[in-house]
Amino acid sequence: MNAVASPSRTKHFVAALLTGYGTIGVNILCTLLTVPVALHYLTRAEFGLWALVGQLTGYINLIDLGMSGSISRTLVDHKDQRHDGGYGSVVQTSFLVGIAQGLIVIAASFLLAFCTTDLLNVESALRGTFLRLVIAQGIFIGLGFIFRPPSLMCAAHQRYDVVNYAQSINQVVNVGVLWISFFLGAGIFSLVWAFAASQVASIAVVFWGCVHLKFLPAKGEWGKPTWQLFHELFAFGRDVFLWGLGAQLINASQILLITRVLGLEAGAVWSVGVRLYNMLGQFIFRIFDFASGAFAEMMVRHERERLLRRFQSVVVLSSSLAALGGVMYASLNQPFIELWTSGRISWAVRNDILLGVLLVMQVVMKAHAGLVGQTKKFGAFRYLYFIEGLFFIFGSLLVLPRWGITGMLGVAIAGTALFSLRYGLLRTCRYFALPAREVVFEWAKPMGRLLLALVPLAVAFHFLFGMLPTSLKLPALVLAVGIPGLGLFFRLGLDSELKCELLRRIPKKIAPVLTLLFG
Repeated sequence: MNAVASPSRTKHFVAALLTGYGTIGVNILCTLLTVPVALHYLTRAEFGLWALVGQLTGYINLIDLGMSGSISRTLVDHKDQRHDGGYGSVVQTSFLVGIAQGLIVIAASFLLAFCTTDLLNVESALRGTFLRLVIAQGIFIGLGFIFRPPSLMCAAHQRYDVVNYAQSINQVVNVGVLWISFFLGAGIFSLVWAFAASQVASIAVVFWGCVHLKFLPAKGEWGKPTWQLFHELFAFGRDVFLWGLGAQLINASQILLITRVLGLEAGAVWSVGVRLYNMLGQFIFRIFDFASGAFAEMMVRHERERLLRRFQSVVVLSSSLAALGGVMYASLNQPFIELWTSGRISWAVRNDILLGVLLVMQVVMKAHAGLVGQTKKFGAFRYLYFIEGLFFIFGSLLVLPRWGITGMLGVAIAGTALFSLRYGLLRTCRYFALPAREVVFEWAKPMGRLLLALVPLAVAFHFLFGMLPTSLKLPALVLAVGIPGLGLFFRLGLDSELKCELLRRIPKKIAPVLTLLFG
């Protein structure tokens, strides 16, 4: 193999994870600053419209047709042998695909705007604003498609840190331009100006990184785009698209369903209520996201035993983090929302508990489903997640009028358990030729131990601090549940092999402290 030398996968993964968490921190800070300001300048109906447009335009991303995932994964197949022109051919094809998709996105934004106004029952006074927002957002999303290939090259080379830097700059520019636009009186259209400026900034950073790291093919390595290559990319992209469509039906339809059945104000409540949940999800999902490039490379290089060890470690680590995050979310979200919105928005604590359960299930499902995607053999999974999406939509329409958001969350949990989680576990067992008992139960033991210790602790402090004012209750719960929770996570939520791996890689000066913590 004429492989291109590269730094270790572990170094890339650690850099990606640290910068990824830094990006999440920037996102959290920007969100904490932005939402109170937006609520100050906008009415609750306008704020609900803002959230609605943001999630609705997410459907435009379906025009990607799975090609981003397909191109990134195919680049991994060719990056070790650039001299034969295959890598350069994929790069050229990705730019051509991006241009076509960008133009389609821009056209589709007009169609989406005019077709959904009546369907979503948008208030008559806000319909003109709704149309202009959707079209403007669509235009800038289309430009993002055209300039997406450099970020795919970074991902194929496991340099997610470059993409993370771009996303952080994106967030900072977004909030800065948003505030300036609000101050200058742009109102809800501040969303458009902020989104446009942030898109330009992030594209520039990723392109510079791609050129600096020499991910573009050198002279003589460009090859040429072919219909055979396009067919290969499209065949895999079709499967990724069907999978992504199911995810979109579930994740991007929630506020649409709530708005349609319960109104714009209920949509605003949902948007605020799940902000902390979404941040936790980003924090945990990134573990597999940043490991996926290394997993694909192990598959290409036939490193099966190493792949099994690394994948198991990622499943154990992410599922235990999800357990910790789910319990913390259920404990902290109520006082967090009350303090964040000055009491203007609240919802039932049972929703926080259900979202905590759903977080654990989705994190485990994502890891196993993601492994299926890296094999490039989706099988029945290409249709199963789409079926789960339909189950969620029709089930939610049935329960929302009577049981509201709580009923919708129950449908989401049932769908995950019946479809994607179950099948993802089955595919992992088949791929590694492992018994179901080992994958389902043995790998979940650290997470189970952590939950058994942490849930009673969280419940006890919830009642103990129940009478405190919100300004004291939130920090009290963070200290009383969060700090012991981290200790329990390290002591109970990791298997022995993963603990040893961490202890080998940390600085020697703090190793004794963590050894005491691990037990």
